[in-house]
Amino acid sequence: MTTPVQMFVQVFAGGPALALAILVTALIARSAGAIGRAQNTYVSVGALVLAAWFGVSTAIAGAGGFSDAVTGNFAVPLLALTLSLPIAVGVIVGLTSSAIRQLISQSNIQPAVIAVHALRFVAGLAIVLMAPFGVLPAIFAVPAGVGDVLIGSSALLASRWVSSGRWGRVLSWNVLGLVDFVNAAALGLFTTPGPLHALQTHPTSALFWMQPLAIVPIFMVPIYTLLHLVSLRYLLAVRSKATFSRAAKLEAS
Repeated sequence: MTTPVQMFVQVFAGGPALALAILVTALIARSAGAIGRAQNTYVSVGALVLAAWFGVSTAIAGAGGFSDAVTGNFAVPLLALTLSLPIAVGVIVGLTSSAIRQLISQSNIQPAVIAVHALRFVAGLAIVLMAPFGVLPAIFAVPAGVGDVLIGSSALLASRWVSSGRWGRVLSWNVLGLVDFVNAAALGLFTTPGPLHALQTHPTSALFWMQPLAIVPIFMVPIYTLLHLVSLRYLLAVRSKATFSRAAKLEAS
């Protein structure tokens, strides 16, 4: 019989992941429409990529591929590869494909790119609550969860900053969002059995890298990371243009 805690974990892991995939697909459709491209094509490709990514990563997690007990010394490298590969592919495609660069550079989608992070409030709060339930260790769950709660609860405000041109604030917000992921990943690995197990806790964070919780680090975190990078690319571009414009005006005067 499924316990209330197990049901809570399943709903927490599956619900936000599905919502994130739907919102990202909607962002792709909106951006494609803004540049006059065939929305159906971009949405279909985006949905297929997300589905393949979800299927492969969750299959590995379901088989225990990220568990030291199953794959031994290969667990951490496999986890690192699963986390970094989609980010690396996203960055390379964004840098080399003019169509994708145009897709992610639309000013009208930038507030939505940030607003999507509001979902992290739900994930963060759930992670924090898993500490008293004995699912995850407090030394990992509280800092990682609180970080997501702060980023998620400020996402709508940050999206308004983009619209009002307060780029420095949004830049800082994006950096803090990425730092939160680095901190959570480090604490998660330090409290999980394996070669990096530096903090002895009970329970460990082993369940965080297994299904259904593994959806969070191996599917949701890379998507959020890419959204941060899309926002940062846009912010740095508009700030460079603004700086160049001011310099040109000063030189002309």
